[in-house]
Amino acid sequence: MVRRAWLMGMLSATLLAGQAAAQDEYDLKVPDRNLVLDIRKGAKPLRDAGGSIPADHQKAIDAVANYTMLRITSEVNRRIKPGQVVEMSDLVRQAADYMLEVPAPPKKLSESQRDYMQVYGKACLERLRPIFGTAEKPSKFEPIVRVNAARLLSLVARTGYEESADVAIAVIENPKESDAVRFWALQALRNLFTAVNQDFPEKSVITKADRELKAVQALIGFISRKVKTDDMPPEEAEAVRYVRREAIRALGHVRKPIYRVDGKIVAIPALWLLRVAAADPVLSPLPNVSERVEGAVSYLQLNPDRTENTDYAVFYLGKMARDLAKEYSEKQDLKIDPKEKPKELSTPISQRDYYAWKAGMLKLEVGLKDWKAAWDAENPTAPQPAGRLMTELVANVVNYICVPIQGTDAARKGISGAEVDQWVNDQLSAGLFANASLFKDDPTATVTLSIP
Repeated sequence: MVRRAWLMGMLSATLLAGQAAAQDEYDLKVPDRNLVLDIRKGAKPLRDAGGSIPADHQKAIDAVANYTMLRITSEVNRRIKPGQVVEMSDLVRQAADYMLEVPAPPKKLSESQRDYMQVYGKACLERLRPIFGTAEKPSKFEPIVRVNAARLLSLVARTGYEESADVAIAVIENPKESDAVRFWALQALRNLFTAVNQDFPEKSVITKADRELKAVQALIGFISRKVKTDDMPPEEAEAVRYVRREAIRALGHVRKPIYRVDGKIVAIPALWLLRVAAADPVLSPLPNVSERVEGAVSYLQLNPDRTENTDYAVFYLGKMARDLAKEYSEKQDLKIDPKEKPKELSTPISQRDYYAWKAGMLKLEVGLKDWKAAWDAENPTAPQPAGRLMTELVANVVNYICVPIQGTDAARKGISGAEVDQWVNDQLSAGLFANASLFKDDPTATVTLSIP
């Protein structure tokens, strides 16, 4: 009996020691944590008077990077070994405590805080890269680890650390990676393009032109990829669109509608966003309502470009608006309450996405008004008929579609898009949609659905 008790005690001690070791693998000491948090909030400088990073500061940053980035690889947290599990979502949430975002003007970070973001961002990426693997050398980690590594990557990108773009691009373009992981890599690019450039707020935080171009091309490549969904269950097909929508949103934040290198056009974000808004058959699967709204809003966010044929864009934005009104009217005939909560998965998708219309129309209304304001600022003396076409398009879509859908039940009942449809047809009859491409210097920058 004594021997059995002794043996059980030894086994218990061994098990407990193993559990403790698993949790201590990426342990973070309190002094290291407090030092890094003090540097993060600007209470202590990152560098010494000579401009060097003290050894204890670098050691603390490395310890925090291990703690925040690598605990997702712990065999205890992955439930491979016994121990006290910390859920993946909690690990990601805790990692966010050490990140630092650039605030919107006029607020600014100190030089030491900006320096911290660069040093800590580098330490984080050094630990995340091996988790993803490559097409030639696939990751040894299961999808749940890679998904959460991509979530961590999106947090790093939110700080404006531009090298996170390289990792995100590699994940997006890895043919062996899953869309569940790519989704967060796409969000990383969106976060990076929306991060505030403290020195030049009108510019991207990505300072290297070739890196920015590669990121834009990766987004366009993802949006334009063809996925056969005919044999997929409806939920899987919608999942494909859901992930693609994240790429659409990211592309809407790149600022530039067209990229040229040495006089050669190398990428046209504006065209691909307009194709999404127009439900161009070049896209497979065809965009759903949510994607089309995001495509239009994202197009409207891009900076004005004087080589752009505004009348060409106006036609397809008008087409998108009247298509949305038509679909909304058909949903009204289904007698579905716009205020209802999302339906169960067994409900047809055409009925299930109804509740988001109000939010989508608000985004479209704001996007149209901001687009016109930016265009007016760029063109003080508005060229005609482009200026009039834009003014009338915005007024018609806002007054006859966006505002009524956001309004009362009585206002919503009469929405058909007939007014916008009539206006588009009147401009067609007058020959005002004369240009055959989106940009003056590129006759191939076209939507497949040609203007009648």
